[in-house]
Amino acid sequence: MDFKLTADIVFTGGSIITVDKSNTIHTGLAVKGNKILFVGSEEDAKKLIGEETEVVDLAGRSLVPGFIDSHLHTGVMGANALAIDCRSPGVSSIEDIKKLIAERVKVTPKGEWIRGWGYDHSKLAEQRHPNRWDLDEVAPDYPVILTRVCAHISAHNSKSLEIAGITDESEAPEGGVYMRENGHVNGVMLEYAHMQAMKVSGLSHQELLNAMEVANDMLIKEGITSLHDSGGYGFVQMGAFQDAVNQGKLKVRIYSMIFSFVKNLNFNHTYLDIGLHTGFGSERFKIGPSKLMIDGSSSGPTAATLEPYTSDPNSHGILSMDPKDVDEFVLKAHKAGYQVTSHAVGDKAVTVIVNAIEKAMKAYPREDCRHRIEHCAMINDELLDRIKALG
Repeated sequence: MDFKLTADIVFTGGSIITVDKSNTIHTGLAVKGNKILFVGSEEDAKKLIGEETEVVDLAGRSLVPGFIDSHLHTGVMGANALAIDCRSPGVSSIEDIKKLIAERVKVTPKGEWIRGWGYDHSKLAEQRHPNRWDLDEVAPDYPVILTRVCAHISAHNSKSLEIAGITDESEAPEGGVYMRENGHVNGVMLEYAHMQAMKVSGLSHQELLNAMEVANDMLIKEGITSLHDSGGYGFVQMGAFQDAVNQGKLKVRIYSMIFSFVKNLNFNHTYLDIGLHTGFGSERFKIGPSKLMIDGSSSGPTAATLEPYTSDPNSHGILSMDPKDVDEFVLKAHKAGYQVTSHAVGDKAVTVIVNAIEKAMKAYPREDCRHRIEHCAMINDELLDRIKALG
């Protein structure tokens, strides 16, 4: 009896780009199940062809490893694809946005959320954010949330504010801002105020499953087969990830950061208390770093900076967390075996997370802990040297 090992798929007729340490290029590759069985010459790869093997002729094209996206919000990506697209240049004014909302109202059951994303107030003809009164004109009976392109600012109508319990007398949460006009909350929320709005406007479990399926198809189409998910919807997202993987809706591999738009510090502490840490899971869905949110975006502009903005000499952006809280949490997470990361764009925010990581590594030395910083965009040479020294 012949027990010859055969492959499920064999690729021939092209270049196999390995991206190994020597950047070796081969001409044949064989796959068995979900593993690469062989990579080498086309001649040797053909030896693994059996009666039921699928043979793919690359016809001179190149086969490359799947790409890994190191920072992507899967749920948000899928949800945005299903929401109203308010991006420039397709949308150039608040009037354009209102027309799109009016069209969505026609096909949305009364009372359900209407969501839009991607607007940039600096590119709108009115040179301002859409406000509650703009949105009320076209959707008075529907809660509306429009998320700015940076995802750190959102505009809401009166129905959305009502559901969230926000009035003119409401004070914004620490690390956030309710924008006002003539003393009235105008529906535009910055940073942690925007994040807190997710308590009422966030996606349900089923909506997240649908969004993840949409995102998966978009990612696979672009050759992205693994990603570091940057979180967002907290506990419901972690459950949806597990179900989406088990149900085959997610074919990409997920390395999931621990992060929630709403009460993130509490969310992260829950995982510390449970005892799970970075690395737990399978090749399909694995726990990654514990993630904090220290500042905003450069285009907001709400990134926390050491020097004031040239566009506004009175503004240093928004620091969303007290540095003492960052120090305390990073120390605990590092000690508990977590890789730690933080959204930190401005040099002031980056300084806060670098300080915290330095203190944690000094207190509890650990090799190859691979702490990281998301974005790390506006930094000076001194910060760069400190980051390099920390590995």
